[in-house]
Amino acid sequence: MVRELDNFRPVPFYFITTSDPADFTDTAINGAMQKVKDAGFGGIIFFNKPPLGFNETEYLSDFWFEVTEKFIIAAKKLGLQFWINDGFNYPPGDAAGRIEKAAPYLKQYRLRPNPEGKCIPEATAWGFPAFEEEESSELFHRFVYEQYYKKLGKYFGNGITGFFSDADNRRINAMTLKPLNGETFYPWCRSFPEKFSRRFGYDIVPELKGLFDRSNKQVCRDYWLLCGELYQQWFANNHMWCKKHGVKYTFHTSDTGPITLEMSPRASAFSEGDPLTLLKHSDFPGTDHEIEVLDSGTHYDRRLFTPQVSLGKAPEKLAHPAFSDTFWDLRAKLAGSAAFLNGADGAMCEMFAATNWGTNYNNLSRIAAWQIMQGITFIVPHAVHYKFHGETKFFAPPEFLTGTMAAGIREFNDRLARYCQAAAGGKYLADIAVVEPSRKLWEGADSRNFFTICDKLNRKAAGFVIASAEDAGKFPVVIDPLTGKDLPEIAECASFTGGELIYMPREINGEKYLLAGNIWSDAALSGTLSFNGKNYDVEIAPGEIAIFGGAFESYRKAEKRETIREFSGTYPVKFAENQLIPFEKVMDFTVTEKMAVTLYIPEKCDSALLDGKMLAGKKSAAIAGDRYSEFVFSLMPGNHQLRLTVPACFETPAYLAGDIAVEIRTENDYSKLLAYTYQLQIFAPEKLHFTLHPRRKELSTRCGWEQQGQSFYSGMVEYELGEISIDDGDYLEMPEFSGIAEVLADGIPVGKCAFAPYRFALPAGKHAISLRCWNSMGNLFERYAAISGITVPPVITRKK
Repeated sequence: MVRELDNFRPVPFYFITTSDPADFTDTAINGAMQKVKDAGFGGIIFFNKPPLGFNETEYLSDFWFEVTEKFIIAAKKLGLQFWINDGFNYPPGDAAGRIEKAAPYLKQYRLRPNPEGKCIPEATAWGFPAFEEEESSELFHRFVYEQYYKKLGKYFGNGITGFFSDADNRRINAMTLKPLNGETFYPWCRSFPEKFSRRFGYDIVPELKGLFDRSNKQVCRDYWLLCGELYQQWFANNHMWCKKHGVKYTFHTSDTGPITLEMSPRASAFSEGDPLTLLKHSDFPGTDHEIEVLDSGTHYDRRLFTPQVSLGKAPEKLAHPAFSDTFWDLRAKLAGSAAFLNGADGAMCEMFAATNWGTNYNNLSRIAAWQIMQGITFIVPHAVHYKFHGETKFFAPPEFLTGTMAAGIREFNDRLARYCQAAAGGKYLADIAVVEPSRKLWEGADSRNFFTICDKLNRKAAGFVIASAEDAGKFPVVIDPLTGKDLPEIAECASFTGGELIYMPREINGEKYLLAGNIWSDAALSGTLSFNGKNYDVEIAPGEIAIFGGAFESYRKAEKRETIREFSGTYPVKFAENQLIPFEKVMDFTVTEKMAVTLYIPEKCDSALLDGKMLAGKKSAAIAGDRYSEFVFSLMPGNHQLRLTVPACFETPAYLAGDIAVEIRTENDYSKLLAYTYQLQIFAPEKLHFTLHPRRKELSTRCGWEQQGQSFYSGMVEYELGEISIDDGDYLEMPEFSGIAEVLADGIPVGKCAFAPYRFALPAGKHAISLRCWNSMGNLFERYAAISGITVPPVITRKK
C-alpha cells in the first residue's frame, strides 16, 4: 500500500511571534492556515517564540489554549497536521519557569575532578531542570502535557497529531562551552551513586579517578552508560505518555554522531548516551540539521566556519569551504536506522535553520536530498512565522512564506514530498549492518574507522543500517569497524557511468525500485544507470533524486541538445518593487538627477532630517510586519544627508526607497561588525558613500542585477526577451542562474523552476517570451550583493 503524498509534505516550525488578541481573529488564523496549505506544507508545529510571542505568564494560560484551539480547528478543516512544540521556547523541560518555582532543587549537576581525582559535584548555571531527575519528567507532564489534555483533550488524535520536543541537548550546548572552559562535562545527579550501585553492583565514588584519567575501561563504560540512560528517561516518559493518550511523539536532541571528546566537547555519545537506544523513544526518530553545508556537524566541532559579508559588497568567501564533505555526518543515518530497526512511522529531521537569507533552493535541495537518502521521511523546515516582524526576522533564517522565498516554496515542497514518499515506500533492502561504536568509545576507542566504513557504504549501491551489536547479528552481512578491518567486498545492485551517486534500494509489492541522488557534485551528472536488468540514460542535477522502477519511477533522460539562439546583451526589464537602501542613523549620498523617493523610518525613531531640515508630512506604513512612518519627497542633484532623530536598529532599520540604482564607494569594508545573526557576520565599512541614479530600463544578461546598481534589491525582475519563433520541442535554458525563474509566453506562465535545471519547454509558434526572476532576500535583509537572477545569457536549445 502506498501512503498518500500529502502524508509526506514538510511540516514547518510555525512561530507564534505575537500575543496581541487583535492578531488572532478567526479570519486571520483561517487565512494563515490556508496560506500554509497553498504553499504545499502538510501542517505546522505550533511553536511559541519569545520575546515577541507569549511571555512566561501568558504561556499555558487560558488565552494560550484559546489561541491554540483556534489554530487546531483551522488546520483540521484543511486536513493539515497539527503538532505542538512542548517547550515555552527551546529547549523544553522548564514549563516557562513553573518547574523551577515548584522544585528549585532539580538542578543539573556535573562532576569536576580535583588533582587527586576526587568527586566534586557542582550545580550548573544551565540546563534546568535536570533530565536525570525523575521528578523533572513528572512535573513536566503535570504542567504541560496534562494541561493540554485537560483543555484540548478532545482533539488528541483528532486534530492534534502529536508533540515535538526541540531539545537541543540540555546538558551541554553552544551556550555552555564558555563556562566549561575546555573541561570535560561529567554528568551527575543527587541519586547517581545509589543508582549506579544498584545498576552495576559496585560503588562508583572510589573509582572516579579511573573515570577521569580513563584508565579503568569498565568504570568508564558503566558510568557513561548510566549517564545516557538517566538523560534518555525524560524522552522515554514523554513517548509513553503520548502513546497512552493517542498522539504521536518526536524529538531531536543529538548534535553529533558517535565522535570522541577530543573531536568535540559536545560529543553526543557522552552527553546523551547510546543514540540507537535514545532514538527508540519516539514515533519518528529525529535529528537536526543546521547551516548551509551538507554536514552541519561542523557547527559543533572544530570545523566551524562562519561566513562574513560587508554592506553592499559581493562577499569574498560565503560558501562553506567543505560544503560537500559528508564524512562525519551520520546523524540522519542513525535516525533512519532506528526507524528501520524499530518499525517506526518514519524518521524526522528539523532542517534549514541558519542557512541564512542568502540561501537558495538549489543548496536546500542538496541538504534535503542528503538527509532523505540517509532515511529521513518527515521534514521539519525552520521556519514560518505567523507574524513576521522585529528581531525574529534574524533568528536562524530563512522564513519560507515571506519575501522571495515564497515564490518557489510550492515547487520545493512538492519535490520534497515526492522524494519522502518514495523513500518511505515498501521496505528498505538493507542486508548490511554496521555496528554502532558508542559503547566502545566510552572505553577509549577511536571511531574514525566507523565513519570511514559508513562513508564508503554511502557511495555503494547497497542498503545498510547502523545497529547495535545485538541487532546487527540479524543481518546477512555484519561489519564492526572498530575491529580495524576495511570494508569487505560488497555486491552492488546498480552502477552509473556518469559519476558518484548515493543510492537507496527498496521494494514494494514484490517490485524493486531504486532512489539515486546527486549529492556530492556541484554539477549535473549524466550517464547510463544500470539497475534490475535495465539501462537508463539519465541526467541528475545537484540535489535531485532520480527513481528507477516501481510506482514512483521518475527521472530525466539525458539528451544531446544544441544551442540555436543565445540571449546575450541588454533587454527591457520591469521591477516589481522599489529598491530599499537600509541604514540605522545617518546616510550620506549623492544624487545625479532629480528623483522621487520615499523614506521609511520605524515609528519609534520619531522623525528625520534631510540636509538638516526636519521632514514633514509623514504617513503610516508597514514593512515586513513592522510599523513605519513614511515620507515622500523629491531629491535634486547634489550631495545630501539623511539623519534620524532617534537611531534605528539593525533588525528594523530605516530605508530610503525608490525606482533607483545605487553605486557604493567604501573604505575598509570589514571595519565594524554590524550584526551577528547566528551563522553569519555582517560588517559595515569604515567609510561609506552612496551615489543614486535613476534605475536602468534595461539589464544585461551577462551578470546578475546586483552588479547593475541593484545591490540591495530583493524582489522580482521581469526580462522581456522579445517575440520569438519556436519549434516544437524547443527549450529555454539558463546555464547559470541564481534564484527562482518563471517563463511566460504572451504574458501567460508556461513553467516555473525553483532549482536546477532551469529548463523550460516552450510552446510552438511565434510568441513574446519574458522571464520572471526572483533572487534571495540576502540583498535586503543581510545587505550584501548576493548573486541575483540571470548570470549567464539564457539560450534556446533544440534536440540534435
